[in-house]
Amino acid sequence: MNGRGAMNGHGAARTRAAGGGQAGFTLIEVLVAITLMALVSLLAWRGISRVADTRAWLERDAADNAVVVRTLGQLERDLSLSEDGRNGDDAALPGQPLAGVAVAQEPGKPLQLEIVRAAPADDGAWQAVIWRIRDGGLWRYVGAAGARYPLPPARAGAEVMANVATLAVRFWIPGQGWVPPGTPGAGKASGIEVAVERNRDGQRERYTRVVVLR
Repeated sequence: MNGRGAMNGHGAARTRAAGGGQAGFTLIEVLVAITLMALVSLLAWRGISRVADTRAWLERDAADNAVVVRTLGQLERDLSLSEDGRNGDDAALPGQPLAGVAVAQEPGKPLQLEIVRAAPADDGAWQAVIWRIRDGGLWRYVGAAGARYPLPPARAGAEVMANVATLAVRFWIPGQGWVPPGTPGAGKASGIEVAVERNRDGQRERYTRVVVLR
């Protein structure tokens, strides 16, 4: 009976030893687990960083697109509201209707797009607007509204688009097609195309807007 008790004691000891071995981890297993956790954390951090970078890029791109849309939209509005020479009795002296759209370019100076358009208040007044490049940006100048010629000059200016390289204009004359400013008969043009080229991220981008004048 003592022998059986001794055997039972040895068996219980072996069982406890086996159970203790299953409950623990070796040093290698711990190191592997730590390494895996570190890799998972690194991958997660890179994923979050990439998402943040993508979001920042999308926000910058959206803001840039908004600038382009606003600029072209303002150009189109100025041209659409321009004086066409047929309803300028209040804005000009009798027999001297104002040219609603004109292009001025002196030697060595950037092109200047000059517009006479209806004032925003829509009260029958007119105002002078000038678009031109200044210090590498596209600027819009606006004059005070007036009902008699000469209108107040367009002196109040603000940059509407940065990094602009060129501002180009051409007119559409029925029967002739697109012609550059200064072409005989350009004053009778029925359409105008304004092109803006700018530098962005080392590349040249071109934006155009075509507006029917009559």
